[in-house]
Amino acid sequence: MKDALGNEVIIGNKYGYSTNDTVFVGRAMKFTTSRVTLETIFRKHYLYGKEIDRTYGRIADTVSVSSYLLFPVVEDV
Repeated sequence: MKDALGNEVIIGNKYGYSTNDTVFVGRAMKFTTSRVTLETIFRKHYLYGKEIDRTYGRIADTVSVSSYLLFPVVEDV
């Protein structure tokens, strides 16, 4: 299983990904042939480049994402 940079995904390491309006950082817990399950460290939402508060709903404890979207996070967050 490889991340977006072509490196092997390592269980326990931190990874991040982003969508149109969300930045997500989590710790790799397990993976299948195409997806990685991340334990949530933090999630931030943005609108037009400014952070917004999205308080509706509950932040999931884990998220499953395709491995090719993941980038390693090397700084402490």
